[in-house]
Amino acid sequence: MPYVALTVDLDRDYPVPVSGKIKAASYSPECKPSFTCTIKGLRALIGFLEETGVKATFFIEARTLHHIQALEDALVSAITKNEVGCHGMDHEDLAGKYTGVPIPPHKQLALIRKATEIISKITGLKPTGFRAPYLSTTPNLGEILRNLNYKYDSSMYLESFKPPHPYLLGCKVFEVPLPLYPLGEKKATLYTWALHEGKRSVDDFKRILDAYLENDDGGLLIISTHAWHLAYKISSNLKLSSREVRENISLFYNFLTYLEDKGASLVSIERYLKEVKK
Repeated sequence: MPYVALTVDLDRDYPVPVSGKIKAASYSPECKPSFTCTIKGLRALIGFLEETGVKATFFIEARTLHHIQALEDALVSAITKNEVGCHGMDHEDLAGKYTGVPIPPHKQLALIRKATEIISKITGLKPTGFRAPYLSTTPNLGEILRNLNYKYDSSMYLESFKPPHPYLLGCKVFEVPLPLYPLGEKKATLYTWALHEGKRSVDDFKRILDAYLENDDGGLLIISTHAWHLAYKISSNLKLSSREVRENISLFYNFLTYLEDKGASLVSIERYLKEVKK
């Protein structure tokens, strides 16, 4: 039986790194954090999850969660029916790959600890998984997560023709890899980014899913999205209408039906690690 996880990076509207700064901005002329599209997309996504009974894994940026709680606390309650993970405090580039400001290990620990405490306090759930903002990891990240009692990280791509298998980082923390599909000189991820931007068709996405599922040997196939991307198109800097958001959500209904027909089981990452990867 193929195992598939839906993960959601719950962060500010299109977070972008700022040179010389630790905190991310949002892609806008003002370069200030905004959360409008995140909340709009999250509402629609929560509706999909509640209607279908699918349990997603939310990697939550603590600052965004704090903002959601202040504006629409009912969304927080809905999130807690799913798995809760951490996605940093302010969408920090831990390695400084894009900001030019590498964050030293002791400060990484402090930032992730602070984010973990905020997420735990607001949701009532202790995050067990982490995803680095921008997938920008550091050599010491596994040890930091171990010190904070995390069970896994999911920030690294693994190029493969089959669903990747989690593996231990050497510090009792699992790496749960994101799939990277070889397409000649190009590589295809299972983030829905290209779909929302019209750069990949649904049929192309399904063909990649088919290849993974046909080669399945018990790994975990992760499909990922961002809440804000359901309500915002980057290429035209356009906030989407309610109708357009529903069209984006319909993609997930389409994939859910397709995956069920293929015999796939949709699970949270935490459940997979507990029940399958024992």
